[in-house]
This record gives sequence, structure tokens and C-alpha cells, in this order.
Amino acid sequence: MLRAWLTRGMIFAVLVLGVPAWAFEKPDFVVIVHPSNPVSAMSRLDLERIYRKDIKFWPDGEHVIPINAPSSSKVRASFNKTVLRSSIDALVTFWNRKYFGGETPPLVLRSSDAILSYVAQRPNAIGYVPAGYSIEGTRVVPIRFDD
Repeated sequence: MLRAWLTRGMIFAVLVLGVPAWAFEKPDFVVIVHPSNPVSAMSRLDLERIYRKDIKFWPDGEHVIPINAPSSSKVRASFNKTVLRSSIDALVTFWNRKYFGGETPPLVLRSSDAILSYVAQRPNAIGYVPAGYSIEGTRVVPIRFDD
């Protein structure tokens, strides 16, 4: 009964109130940083700004190094949809424009293991891996989806 009510409530919110469907989905990835990174949580909007390189520095003044999964991976598609709210094609267009302004996109590593290893070795790095993935040597940063 509760599940049916929630489903109807979600449909009502999407159709009548204009609340997007992704607002009800739990991400299937976690955002990771080096254990020494002082950030304890961040908003979805700040994470998007980091990955679009509009935010370039951590609050302590250190340079942010965002790391992406391969564009063909499921975790990247989920991250793009949930955090960046963009398709791969839209992001290619976005980065083509920024590239001609001298800005390069985030580094792409070939696997979740490579992302985990990179973030574990670099205090300024931030990345994402599938939920449930071993995050040894890193720390999860909770993301607030309240925007």
C-alpha cells in the first residue's frame, strides 16, 4: 500500500509540481576523496561546478582534480544524468566550447580501480565509483541533492 502511494505521489510530483524524476532516485555511485580532504559533504550543484571546472579550488585553497570514469561506463552515464544533468552529446559540445577557451575536461581514467588508486594517492582529487565498490584508501563524501 505504501509503495503504491509513493509511486502515485512521485507521478503527481513529476506531472503536476514539475519535480524531475531523478529527484527520487538514489544514486548508484558514491563520490570519493582522499582521506585527508577536509570536505565533509557537498551539494549536487557544487559537485557539478567542480566537474564543469567552474569551481577550481577546494575551500582550503588547494586545486581540485576531478576524475571521470570512461564515457562508455554505466557509472559515468549515471553520474552525468544525476549530477551534471547532461547527455554525453551535450557534454561534448560543452567541452568543445571550453577547450577553445583554454580549459580541458576532467581527466578520464579507464576503470574504477584506477580512479580509486588515483584518488587514494592525491589529496586534491575527487572521483566517483559504483555504489558498493570497495573504497579502501579513500573516503565517501555525501552529496546533498536539495537543489
